[in-house]
Amino acid sequence: MRRLPLLLLVVFVAASCATRSERATVLPSVPTSLVPNGPGDVGTGRCTFSLGGGLGALVSDVMADGPSAGALLPDDLIVAFGGEPIRTSSELVVAVQSRPAGERVEVSIIRDGNEITVEVDLGSSAEGRTLLGVLVATLEDQVEPVDLPPTNIDSPLARPVVIDGGLWLLDPTGIAWSDLGAPAPEGAMIALHGEVYTVEVRALNTATVIGAISGDIAEIDLIEWHPVSVIGSLGRYGLIGTERTEEDGTVVHAIIAIDPIAGTAVWAWITDPTSEFPVPVVGHRNPVGSRILVGLGTVDAALPERWVLLSEENGQPVADLARGIPEDSAVLGWHDDDRLIAIVGDVGDVALIDPDTATSVQTTMPVTGEPAGLWPVGDGEHILVGDDQGLVLATVGDSERRALTTSCGSALVADVGWTGA
Repeated sequence: MRRLPLLLLVVFVAASCATRSERATVLPSVPTSLVPNGPGDVGTGRCTFSLGGGLGALVSDVMADGPSAGALLPDDLIVAFGGEPIRTSSELVVAVQSRPAGERVEVSIIRDGNEITVEVDLGSSAEGRTLLGVLVATLEDQVEPVDLPPTNIDSPLARPVVIDGGLWLLDPTGIAWSDLGAPAPEGAMIALHGEVYTVEVRALNTATVIGAISGDIAEIDLIEWHPVSVIGSLGRYGLIGTERTEEDGTVVHAIIAIDPIAGTAVWAWITDPTSEFPVPVVGHRNPVGSRILVGLGTVDAALPERWVLLSEENGQPVADLARGIPEDSAVLGWHDDDRLIAIVGDVGDVALIDPDTATSVQTTMPVTGEPAGLWPVGDGEHILVGDDQGLVLATVGDSERRALTTSCGSALVADVGWTGA
């Protein structure tokens, strides 16, 4: 791996100040993220959130002359297969594929409010796969936001979500929600230590860091650096994109690590001012928080042209070139602790890339059109998909899509980091 030179390490010790001054610029992420919806953008139905692992696999169609013809009907809810409970459509697919064609299996269903058991002789597809012969979708347990039960979420993959002007905490792996009791903050969000931070610029060379939940404010002195964007987080620190102008007029760019709790700036990683792409424009924290993928570009173009892996060793920033990322790809974030996920063609065609070894695997995800947002969960399986009706949990390499919200309007999802380093 090629290691980038650290041009300058600046160590800051700046005091926190809790006074609120006149409001100025709210720092965005770069490129600008999806803006939360207004009241006029909400869907026509009632806004509901999905909870838990699903209520079963709901049959939408039965193949004529297929294995289940005469045994299963549309609107049957499959809750068990061969004695094993079924909560989602993907669980049913796995259960069916684990059985040989021709085997007779008991299928427990709920029909017209009554649970009954039918027997089905499994068939075989033209490709030789075991076939049940039904189209199904997961039946979600949906509740309105005001009826959400109190939930303690401590998953490392939990992340704050802005929906309809409110701030929520989502565990996408267990499909659990918690009301954070705060209005949606303005600008890009940094999730750290059980708080959601935004950054404003109210004074020269100062970052005003605001806790959306607590309301706490820290004025962090950046010395000669001017904050321009929110990059993300690394470990226990938030990362801010900054710039300064030298005496000869050269503009130098840096990422500064800030500690929102202590109210201090900790270190700065300065990009190469002679590089063609010196501007930090986007960041993706890996699920364990040990490093962040930083995209570098130019002042005039928000899309990154070069990728760097930024980490911390002995209290100092360390940068390595990320390898194997195709030039024309759109990096979405971390698929798991070690691999990135990037769109490499049409929106549904993706590559799973190891930026250390440059190895990659081609796969697909069940996404079409132009989704409003795509946020990898980080569990090596799923991706969050935003559309005009809400949030969907899609399975990479599969066709499964589960609605996490319905008729709630568009969503804005923060990165991982909620549970801390």
